[in-house]
Amino acid sequence: MAKSAAEVVETTSIATGVLVLLLALWLLLGPRLRGHYLNEASLAALFGLITGITILMFQRYLARGVVKDLLAFDTSAFFLYLLPPVIFNAGLSMEKRHFFNNLGSIMCMGVLGTIICFLVISLVLATMTPFHLLRIQDCLALGAIFSATDSVATLQVLDPESQPVVFSLVFGEGIINDATSVVLLGAVAAVFP
Repeated sequence: MAKSAAEVVETTSIATGVLVLLLALWLLLGPRLRGHYLNEASLAALFGLITGITILMFQRYLARGVVKDLLAFDTSAFFLYLLPPVIFNAGLSMEKRHFFNNLGSIMCMGVLGTIICFLVISLVLATMTPFHLLRIQDCLALGAIFSATDSVATLQVLDPESQPVVFSLVFGEGIINDATSVVLLGAVAAVFP
């Protein structure tokens, strides 16, 4: 069902207003609320939770499809608009000398390790699923998703100044690992539409 121009304008204006409000709250309250118990990630998750609950509380004042559109996760928008600046900023802020000195190890762990994890997870899912509840494309897609290990917790513990080589290895492997998983998932989606 096609949306009317008024619904599109309302959804876009509310989404923009919510983002501007969140940015203002982050800039004003973020430095004061960060402490021993809340780091940036948990504070951002808390802001998102409060925003979602607030949108749900005021849904009776909005048009029917607006709340659904505001709370829906658009993967194409994520991959096109949100993920590239995060990766670009991370790439600019890292120590490039350590990254390029260890590029062989990073690529081996990132690409080869992800492909091996993808194959093992997909094979285990395909053979161990009772009654073959999952199709082969589902097993491959889940293998591609689960093969991307998240190195955020490890990077939070490591200090880039005291252990720059280990930090660049873990950070570089995480970036290459995520990129490889995205490519594998895209390949599975292209082969099995």
